[in-house]
Amino acid sequence: MGNRLGVALLWHLHQPYYKEPDGRYRLPWVYLHAIKDYAEMAAHLEAHPAAKATVNWTPTLLTQLSDYAVRLARFLDHGEPVGDRLLDWLSGAVPLPEDLEGRRQVVQACRRANPPTMVHPHPHFHHLLAWVEEGGFGCCCERLRYLNDQFLYDLLTWYHLAWCGVSLRQKEPTLQRLAAQAAAFSGEDRRALVRVIAETIATLPERYRRLAERGQIELSLTPYGHPIAPLLLDFAAAHESRPQDPLPEKNYPGGAERLRWHLDAGFALFEELFGFRPNGLWPAEGAICERSLALFAEYGVQWCASGEKVWFASAQASGWDTDYLASKHGLFAPIAWRDQPLRLFFRDDGLSDMIGFTYQHWRAEDAVEHLVAALERIAASYGAEAGEHTVLIALDGENAWEYYPNNGWDFLTLLYERLSHHPKLVMRTVSEAVAARHEPNRLERVRAGSWVQGNLATWIGSDAKNRAWAALVALKEAIDARWATWDEARRAVVAQQLAYCEASDWFWWFADHNPLEAVTEFDFLFRAHLAEAYRLLGSAPPEALAQPFATGGGAAELGGTMQRAQ
Repeated sequence: MGNRLGVALLWHLHQPYYKEPDGRYRLPWVYLHAIKDYAEMAAHLEAHPAAKATVNWTPTLLTQLSDYAVRLARFLDHGEPVGDRLLDWLSGAVPLPEDLEGRRQVVQACRRANPPTMVHPHPHFHHLLAWVEEGGFGCCCERLRYLNDQFLYDLLTWYHLAWCGVSLRQKEPTLQRLAAQAAAFSGEDRRALVRVIAETIATLPERYRRLAERGQIELSLTPYGHPIAPLLLDFAAAHESRPQDPLPEKNYPGGAERLRWHLDAGFALFEELFGFRPNGLWPAEGAICERSLALFAEYGVQWCASGEKVWFASAQASGWDTDYLASKHGLFAPIAWRDQPLRLFFRDDGLSDMIGFTYQHWRAEDAVEHLVAALERIAASYGAEAGEHTVLIALDGENAWEYYPNNGWDFLTLLYERLSHHPKLVMRTVSEAVAARHEPNRLERVRAGSWVQGNLATWIGSDAKNRAWAALVALKEAIDARWATWDEARRAVVAQQLAYCEASDWFWWFADHNPLEAVTEFDFLFRAHLAEAYRLLGSAPPEALAQPFATGGGAAELGGTMQRAQ
């Protein structure tokens, strides 16, 4: 590796738990991102054997991918419905709705794609949607009355073809044949498409395991349910960065034990799927505090990553030189925390967010040139010492690409090619970056925060978020009051259900600036999971759970999962 500056790409793959208590999937983003992004990220690495990256998996995503694989196999073998309305409409396992509102829902579901990059490039798909929308889309759109089943089946087929990644469309003859056919898709055509989806999902763990076995990628983990660790441990962690924010009256009870549960369950699932224990963690939303770090170290975690603003605040609190902090030099290497063997690594927020939110608007060649030039300037600033330093670029591995032309294929292809063979830069996994730094800098203090503005305000501190936490606290108190009376089997079921309720994702969306549709869906799922936990206790859900915590009302949702902004 010599004196080349390290570049560590960390792709965080995450979806919250979309399955309702009755077993049906309310939202389709797990399988849609699987065929568009998770398979695509593996394909990029397979096509560039000299490239390296760290891929972080959340257990709730892995659990749902495994569940989809089983359900899709049952459909193909026995015709059983999958339990996802989009897939079941596409396959014909469930009849299309006959009423006007039901048919509106089919069309509405097929509109959830970013038009410039996922609809307009497919003329037949664009034409189908445009025909309906010309009538003024809504619950009373007159044109919906004239849609026969074949129109809806063609729309569903094109929707799924548009969600298939570039690599999948390039290698799968079935997809090429269907795209050329363009219309009048039969039941056999649609079943063939479902088979491609099933095979793609079923082979994902093995593809990533092979990449890890040959040392090309490092696989890391997030605690099971994607909980905000500092808030499970103590709501007061939010006051370390924003002391003025109001907090719920009661702290979350037994948070340390719950974080241990998420770690135990996450490691167990990871080892079951991949056959080994990971070295590192990307905590949910990069949120850390001193108590969570101590617990991670107790579990033998070798590295943990967070955001640049957490680094800056922690370095200030630890007495680092102000001029040194302004240069950002101390950011580009793993850092020791007190006397713990755990190493902390902080992402470069500027470069990470350029990929996440800005380069999508640029020509791929210009974007890659801009990013590489920035890395070259960092390398030049270190001179002969560049080899011990690494720039961490970390972001979601799925949400950005639907806003890029061609699903980001051109950008990522050029980026991997440039970084794989650059004379001054070398791609590293995070563990390799840790090994390259011989005498790390040391933090004595860590200020609680996340990758979002370095604080925890995205998840607590507003009226809606605090009321949601209060509802979760009340549920946990009800569970604790009965815990000693249950056998191990019942405890396991309740603990699993509680994990779904503790996910960070619900609190993220409880804000009025978020889109109405997204807020409504996530609010419904959160309340449904809380209500199911009460049913497992043998109690009626509190009446308050019948009312939403937030209503949203921000800009309309354009893409599949709504690109999450800082």
